[in-house]
Amino acid sequence: MTSRRSAPRSKNGCWTCRARKVKCDECQPICANCEDRALNCDYAPRLKPKRRQRQRSDIERSPLASNDRAILRAGHDSSASGPIINKPSIESSSDRSPVYNLTHNTADRFSTHRLSVASPDVSRTVLPSTAGDENELPLNLTSNDWPIPLTSTDCQAIHHYIKDFVPRMVLKTPQWSSYSALLHLCTKHALLAHLVVAFSVRDMAHEDDAELDILAIEHYRKALGMFIEHLGSSNKELWITFPALWLFIHYEQQYGDSPRALQRHLEGVRDVVDSHGYALFPGSIGGSTTMNVAGEEMPRQILDRLALWTIYHDAAAATFGFGGGLIRLLKEQYPGSIERIRPSSSTAIRDAWGSGYPPEENFWDLQVIPLENLMHESILLRYELSLLRQGNENGLDAKGLISIGRKLKQLEQEYSSLIEAALSRKIERTTILSNMCVAAATYLAVVIQYERLAFETCPSAAVSKTLQACASLHEYEGDGYMRRVAWPMFAAGLEIDDPIHQSWLLERFDNIKGTNMKRAAIVLKAVFLEKRRMKGPVDYLSWIKAGKFQGFVI
Repeated sequence: MTSRRSAPRSKNGCWTCRARKVKCDECQPICANCEDRALNCDYAPRLKPKRRQRQRSDIERSPLASNDRAILRAGHDSSASGPIINKPSIESSSDRSPVYNLTHNTADRFSTHRLSVASPDVSRTVLPSTAGDENELPLNLTSNDWPIPLTSTDCQAIHHYIKDFVPRMVLKTPQWSSYSALLHLCTKHALLAHLVVAFSVRDMAHEDDAELDILAIEHYRKALGMFIEHLGSSNKELWITFPALWLFIHYEQQYGDSPRALQRHLEGVRDVVDSHGYALFPGSIGGSTTMNVAGEEMPRQILDRLALWTIYHDAAAATFGFGGGLIRLLKEQYPGSIERIRPSSSTAIRDAWGSGYPPEENFWDLQVIPLENLMHESILLRYELSLLRQGNENGLDAKGLISIGRKLKQLEQEYSSLIEAALSRKIERTTILSNMCVAAATYLAVVIQYERLAFETCPSAAVSKTLQACASLHEYEGDGYMRRVAWPMFAAGLEIDDPIHQSWLLERFDNIKGTNMKRAAIVLKAVFLEKRRMKGPVDYLSWIKAGKFQGFVI
């Protein structure tokens, strides 16, 4: 049998498809992928970053791992592993940062206004080129709008944030996403500006790109110093709390050299809320004070959305042995606060852009509300399960398990049509369907962990459906969006023995950027090797606790 030689990879596709890592038909002015998904089709030229020449090794790929249809059709009982490359990165200063020093302070009033910017139109944005205007930035911004001086590399990184990073995070028009609203928040304070540039530079850099890594760390150190100074100030602008902490956490989750830094930031979130919870979560029992934005116009809803994202990070961290302190504090001292910010978060994007928000984007948002609700409830149940597992050493909490089981059953009944649609092979591909796959996979991953804890047997049906939802998402969107189902893939991977499934999962993790993903892949590979020697579940958390592997959060 002769081997077929693959054609050279084209570099003429649109940037939207390249960011999502899907094949582009290269039709201009709009390709078929972008037209089908109502996405901005970006063929604008890019300024190539100045980098040192270096040799990059090719990553071996398994022919089995790229076959999504094999995953969709194959059985769920699954022990082969693929190569995982884990290259060290430059040490982040946050790993050496002091514990946050907080002082109790009553915050001033917060005024809720919409973003005072023109409606963004990325199609009109002129990207930096060798002959272009480097002051021109996405979303009708210029370098003069920023509270810090921007170099040409900084400007290119901000372009990268909108053009390459955001399309990997959301399946809607990038300029109308929460991440674009966050970019506008970052123009209101130097601390946030340094953070978003640090993250964007780091995301833009290739592996082992020391020059860009150092630039990113320099921005990060400045932001961290400003944040510590901010927390010690008697005149706090509390509105920056969750935007800053979310960016810190997201940076560490992607690029942190040690999980301790991520853990410190999660502990810092808890300390800030402990000191200023009544201001950060207005409407809580006994509290009516809100935040001061120092005269800046900013919608409350987008801040609530970032707070909710931070809460989700905390829930994820609890699964892996640290974190959970923020949710515990909110439930104990500010009961109902999470439920109160959830509706506000759902309308965050529309409220941020105001009357300039397109009706078709609002319609898209309305369609994903049920998906976000299922995700929200599943993530909170994930947190509750982590508490039960941590307390399992002193005996199983039967009442707690029964309560979680009932909630899972209620979610199944309420969202059965959504879950069935995500698993169907007969529905036309849309971005809504892709988001259904994410929501369904997250719910099913909670079911996997619940059944393993409650019945101590392999939850084969839930594992099979989780893999099916993840494989469907990969078939629809490619590797670029698989980060959204990293935890469901990991949860299913802990249960499978089949080499085809294991190889496919390892390749998916290998193609997702971020140090946490690499650590997760290393642990998952070790689990697969251990499962060859023994039957039943593998206690990977004991390995991490013993220092055999680094911790991670996905």
